Amino acid sequence: MKSSEKVEKEFTLTIREMDGPRLIADAGATGKVPLQAILSASIRYCERSLADSTKLSNPFARKRALCRSLYASRLTAARLLALLRCFRSSNSIAELEAAKNTIEGILSRTTQSLHSLSKQVSSTLKIVTTPEFTINFVDFLPHNSFLIKRRNYAQIVTLSNLRKQTISSGLNEADQNENSMISYIVDDVRSEFIKLLHEYVPSRIKHVRIHGRSIRFSVPNEYSFTIKVSQATKTRRLSSIEFFCKEAIETNTISNNNHKDNYQKDHNNNNIQNIRSNSALISSNISSGNIIDNNYEINQPSRSTSINSNNSKFSEITLLLVASCTKALNCQNAIEKIDNSLHSFFITNKFLHICKKIKENENQFNYSTFSENGSLIIKFPNSYLPRNTFDVTVHDSGIYLHSRAPMLKISESQQNILDKNDEEFITYNLSHLINNQKGEINHQNNELNNSDVLESGNLSLGSILTEIRDCVFYTRLVTIFKRFSHGISSLSIPFIKCTLSNNTIVAMINNKIAFRIILNWRTGEAIVDFCLYDQYVSLILDAVDCEDFERINILHKIFINFLSLEIFSNIVIGPHCNYISNIGCFEFDGNQRIVYSFAQTAGMIFSESLYRISLHARASKEPISTDQILVLNNSDIKSRKITPLISPAIISAKKAIIIRQMIESFAKNATEVRTFAKSVKAITPTFESIRFSLSNDSRYYWSLLFEGPRIGSSKKFDFKIEGSKITLRFIEWIENLVNILSKYMYIIKQALSVEATHSTVKKITFQNHLNFTIDFVNEQCRSMEFHFQGLIYNHTDSHGVEVYYIDPCSPPKIDYFFSRTSTLRFHTSELIQSDTNNYFIGSLLTVYVVPLQIFYNTFFSDPYNTNWSTSVIKEGCTFILIFKKNMSIFVTFQTAQIFNFLFPKIGVSMMLQIAIASHPNFMRGLPMKGGSLKAHISQLVVVKNMIEDFFNDMSLLEKLRFGKPTMVPPKEHGTFPRQMACQAPSYCPNITCIIDSLGIHIDVNDNGPKFLHSLLNIKMETRKQKQSLIHFLFSILSVGGKGNDFLSALKDIDDMGQPIEWTKTLENGFNLNNKILTITNFVTNLGVFFFELNLAKDEIEFISENGANVADVTSIGKLKAYFKSIFGNTLQNDSRQFF
Repeated sequence: MKSSEKVEKEFTLTIREMDGPRLIADAGATGKVPLQAILSASIRYCERSLADSTKLSNPFARKRALCRSLYASRLTAARLLALLRCFRSSNSIAELEAAKNTIEGILSRTTQSLHSLSKQVSSTLKIVTTPEFTINFVDFLPHNSFLIKRRNYAQIVTLSNLRKQTISSGLNEADQNENSMISYIVDDVRSEFIKLLHEYVPSRIKHVRIHGRSIRFSVPNEYSFTIKVSQATKTRRLSSIEFFCKEAIETNTISNNNHKDNYQKDHNNNNIQNIRSNSALISSNISSGNIIDNNYEINQPSRSTSINSNNSKFSEITLLLVASCTKALNCQNAIEKIDNSLHSFFITNKFLHICKKIKENENQFNYSTFSENGSLIIKFPNSYLPRNTFDVTVHDSGIYLHSRAPMLKISESQQNILDKNDEEFITYNLSHLINNQKGEINHQNNELNNSDVLESGNLSLGSILTEIRDCVFYTRLVTIFKRFSHGISSLSIPFIKCTLSNNTIVAMINNKIAFRIILNWRTGEAIVDFCLYDQYVSLILDAVDCEDFERINILHKIFINFLSLEIFSNIVIGPHCNYISNIGCFEFDGNQRIVYSFAQTAGMIFSESLYRISLHARASKEPISTDQILVLNNSDIKSRKITPLISPAIISAKKAIIIRQMIESFAKNATEVRTFAKSVKAITPTFESIRFSLSNDSRYYWSLLFEGPRIGSSKKFDFKIEGSKITLRFIEWIENLVNILSKYMYIIKQALSVEATHSTVKKITFQNHLNFTIDFVNEQCRSMEFHFQGLIYNHTDSHGVEVYYIDPCSPPKIDYFFSRTSTLRFHTSELIQSDTNNYFIGSLLTVYVVPLQIFYNTFFSDPYNTNWSTSVIKEGCTFILIFKKNMSIFVTFQTAQIFNFLFPKIGVSMMLQIAIASHPNFMRGLPMKGGSLKAHISQLVVVKNMIEDFFNDMSLLEKLRFGKPTMVPPKEHGTFPRQMACQAPSYCPNITCIIDSLGIHIDVNDNGPKFLHSLLNIKMETRKQKQSLIHFLFSILSVGGKGNDFLSALKDIDDMGQPIEWTKTLENGFNLNNKILTITNFVTNLGVFFFELNLAKDEIEFISENGANVADVTSIGKLKAYFKSIFGNTLQNDSRQFF
């Protein structure tokens, strides 16, 4: 629209300036211009405009001038036609009636001629589309190009169709004339382009664009170059060379100074660097020819630098590239030679960039790089030999990466190598073409992949590096797996196999894991992740890279011992046992054979054939054997009768080991040990005898009989434990059980001794031998019950022996508790379970139990009082008493009825000394030493109440908004403070407040309210009542105004002879909410009243519960007058009675 308006404006000015005087002269005196004159002037203007457009020498300028003149002519004809139509509708249409048809026909024919001519000229401005070829009208340069040149109506023609195209003017041959306005289309420049295109053009060039005197050849995502043909000299000229790439390429853009349409440079997304080295890598097509003239320059994003400048930073190889391309312009197959030079230049730069990126990622993928014969070598650690080396080479067709040795190929769908057979593991030479397009590799991610992989531009280099790393890893892993699989398959041992799952090599025996091998992907070294025996780890690692026969021998030795462990676990210990448990009971002899045992003095050794058994004594040189073992070892291995002999021999070996170990165990504490065929008897200090026996009874496998002394007049204290299982640590478990039962026997003996004295223990009642109850003489003490955990009572046999079975859910343990409470139990359990003092239970029952129960009842009997807690009671009956979770008192039990309290000298706990300072037994320490207090059990309640009352006073003052209490320095130098001062509240500043162990002391200053002094001196019976009075007074004072008046009235009422009974009034408390004071029971000598005062309005609701007439009492003044009137009448009656 802008261009049409401009033409219209120019046309109007032209008519007005050139033809205006003639038209005015034709009008004459009438002022009218004939239409014929206007038509003639318009035709002359159009002829001149068309004639002027053919005088221009530049074809493009002629074309533009012709279009403008045609547009102006069509516009002139349209206006003449509009003028004619307007004239016909006027009153003067009769004057032109005769010439109407002639003028209208001329204008119509002129308009049609101009429209036809415009269509013909427009057809010459574009290439005629034929069925043989298609034209794509798109931008040439992609968005990721280094330099972007914006053109309107850019025409890109595919090369194959361009060769078939015949350039046509779009006009008939009769209309093609040398002097015609459109003859410039078929000229020498276009003929020169056709010559170039009919030569050999490499297939890499996908797009060609012709624009004016320039033709541009483009290889997508690589480079493009432009050739311009001079119209005058018909010579070719290299106009520009451009390289395209997303990443920061090490190349330059070369262009001609005379080229008017230089491409814009993208400064933000690209960084061009100079090629300074490796010139030998450039193809030989770039030869040292004639250097180009000064018209060429190398463009960088920031500036242009002339090649001939002494300060040029561009390498010689760049200059050779330009010279080679310029020299090839006028040669045969010029396009091919220029393309070879540019492609060699581009592919070399791409190779250098790829090498740089591979070098930068050495640490991430754990490989090393070096150059060799013009190639880049990628080498992984030597642990991956011989499949750890890859070559990156550059060729004319692209950049290639390939492996030097066959690699294992793993498909994407192959999730688990274990599921594939050996023949499906295909080895191949890994090879990749690193080209400009994004790679098609979509490697399955696994635990080795790193998410931060290299992604350089369109190059899928990160995927390629990830694939070769994984190929190296899996090739090594599968190689090790095949070695172990082949070695295991060569063994004649049954029930063993080797699997590969989740990148882990697993060796199994009888579906149980023997060992696992994983691979460190960074180093390529094998790691034994799990092994039944740590001693075999080094052997397994030796088997990874040794010879086949050595590997078979190592695996045979390992699996024979593993199989013997399976036999030992199932037959000796039992199938219920998890034999993988690391219990430390297995060790190796000098021949790497395992010695199996659940004891410390003897073990069992299997031969490599598994049909020979020997017993090994560690501490003794005396040989151990049984008849069944001798029969087995003397039998022929090939005989079929040997199999039934294995199990009896192993069982007999197990029994022999158990008996040998029980002898050693009893000998530690017994005074005498006697050995029988299948039993061992020991005489111990706690029991008369302990007999361990092995049995073939179906009900039990072993038994432990304890024969104890008689208890009073009852029968003997005998009981037996029966068991049917042998665990891995069976002997240690028996030793622990005997020790705990011995301690339990000590407790029973001491309890019976205390009972005999009749001092503290009243009675001991046995439910069975392992459960009894102790009742105390003191009625305040609760019963104490003892119970042995880990053993379950079953029955009593015919000999009066109690039989117990093992409780598998509970370990052996002595447990006790006090009836109806469990607090003391938790704090004394450590003393009962202690192994250092077996005789503490006697002193506990005699001295400590009664005072401790009274102490705990005093401090912990109230479930709602959670201020007190205590630590565990230590030996010597010492513990820490904790108050409010942040203050502590160290308590010791000195005598049967005295507790000693030690108070800390620092921290928050030092306030406890002020709280207890008034106690007569309190001994104040020096400033650097804490105080102490000795209290009889009857004084524990006093000590507790003094501490609680002191801190209740502090809480009350804090609630009434008094200041934070501070220590008052003592009057006597070198003593500890006895008082704490609290700052007066803001609503009553003229008072002094002191708090000590006796309570709160408040003094009113001279400027303070007088009534407050009298009210504070009201005598209260208890400390708690005093706290209630202070709370009442200062809560009302905090309101101010009417609150002070109300308290003053109460003081006057109290002074009238009818005193208020404050104890009963404050007994039910009061309520002060939103300045409304409510006293439920306002008690005086006159009766009980309900009182409610609105302190803001001075309104009173006063109700007598005795029926008195108090309806007129509605304010503080009337309340005061009411009591005064009653007081006056009483006084008058008393006076009359007196006279």
